[in-house]
Amino acid sequence: MSRTAFALTLGLLAGCLGPGRVAAQGVPAEAASSFLPLRVGEKWVLRNPHQQKPVIFEVIRQEEQTFVVRSTTPWNMSEWSLAPHGDQYRMTSYGVGGPMMPLPEQPVYLDFSQRAGSKWSNRLGTLLVVSRTTEVRAGGRSFGDCIQIRHKAGPNLLFTFARGVGYVQFGEGSQAFVLDESSSILPGQAGPPRPEAPRSAQLVAPPGLKTRILSTGAGPLIGITPNRYANEPLTVDVMTARFHQTLDAGATFLVGNGKWSEMESHEGQYSFENLQQFLSAAAGANLPISFTLRGIDTIAKDVPADLQRKPWSDPQLRARLIRLVDQLIPQLRGRARWFMFGYEIDGYLSQHPGDAAAFADLYRLVKARVKELAPEIQVSSTFTSKGLELLGGPLASLNEQLDFLAVTYSPLEADFTVEDPSVVPRDFERIREIAGGRKIVFQEVGYPTAAATRGSDELQAQFYRNVFTEIARDRSAFSAVNFMTLADLSDADSQQFASFYGLPHNSAFRGSLQSLGLFDANGHAKPSWEILENGIRDLRQAERR
Repeated sequence: MSRTAFALTLGLLAGCLGPGRVAAQGVPAEAASSFLPLRVGEKWVLRNPHQQKPVIFEVIRQEEQTFVVRSTTPWNMSEWSLAPHGDQYRMTSYGVGGPMMPLPEQPVYLDFSQRAGSKWSNRLGTLLVVSRTTEVRAGGRSFGDCIQIRHKAGPNLLFTFARGVGYVQFGEGSQAFVLDESSSILPGQAGPPRPEAPRSAQLVAPPGLKTRILSTGAGPLIGITPNRYANEPLTVDVMTARFHQTLDAGATFLVGNGKWSEMESHEGQYSFENLQQFLSAAAGANLPISFTLRGIDTIAKDVPADLQRKPWSDPQLRARLIRLVDQLIPQLRGRARWFMFGYEIDGYLSQHPGDAAAFADLYRLVKARVKELAPEIQVSSTFTSKGLELLGGPLASLNEQLDFLAVTYSPLEADFTVEDPSVVPRDFERIREIAGGRKIVFQEVGYPTAAATRGSDELQAQFYRNVFTEIARDRSAFSAVNFMTLADLSDADSQQFASFYGLPHNSAFRGSLQSLGLFDANGHAKPSWEILENGIRDLRQAERR
């Protein structure tokens, strides 16, 4: 039953969807290459004295008439393809280390002919020419008559370009990164185009992020859902630190999810900003992912508002879902190993048993399209551990279609108080039996410590010991295990989630969501944190033997 709406906020160039138009040009046209000359091998390194890690823009390859630029910042890595059109650069595709997402309409990204104050909007966001006369000093050199362009797309980004040079500043004020010529390869300095490595070899982690050496043995990948401490602000620096913390503890995969109603708020209008941020974080640390498309979200039917009253068998609903899958899977390919349609679907289908057959048939269509687009991705739906019993009854036809078993596990009684940790061996045996030889992915494993749940730090610690004992007993049964969460939630967040489930005044339920963390609200480690670190270490040692 545990759930968190946390989405990694490490992205910089997440696309904002929506039709737009280009403003009328206001100054004499000049080639875009005057302010951003592009040639394979060029690299702009920009530094800030208060930041250890630089911002790097580099041209990594040319594809016919487009140039692929990689951006590496202290927060993320992304790639995008730019096609010159006179005084403009149009973006033709965008990606975060895997296959690029095509942008068929080729929205205008940079327009160097616009006068100061002009702006244009499209699916990339809103772009504004702030100035055409900015001076930038970098390394004792002065660059005059620079163009500054602000990009508003989630984050508020400011780029400064010098004629014949390209990027000379990123950001503004004390937060600005300025050009370090000694580390850069500027226009005129780049050598001939060099052969590119295969796409699979181009996943480069941002400076400071450890590249994960993934498990190659029989043991599962391990995830830890990263979130801030309850007493911390929700900032990029804080979330980056917490993400690093999970990596340092041994996390080797990342769990993501998206709600259909948020990805397609109106017919044909897709928003993938959170997905791009999530994929950027995963690619930067070389982490494979599992991803859940929440057409069902535990107790709720999560579809766009205009489809809410339509049954799962409705042709329009089905067609819309397949179109969303067509948009989604190319972005996941190369990073996702597991794809789930529906989250804790037993909660909804036990309340709507008449929907079970139609949902199973819809799942069949979704799986077929996923396999057509990305045959290597394994497909399933997510169940609570107790809800797996439905697979032997009303969801038997769905059970036959599942590539693997996706499970959330937090042993609670019906009143949301904890079960004794001694139930873990029994529960794991039952889950393995229902899996019937298929691999198991624990999307969430957690145990609350709130007094209202009758939990405690000591019981949570014993639960973690028992879980790692069971994993070690039969490592080959599990593909991946994700632990929920790094830290306890704030009062406000837990209240929000409790309200979503319709139980805002149930203190035990609220506590079961709030206190799953390995760290308490003040950022102090619970005993289970050491057990988790030791458990991951022991699993890796066992694999090497």
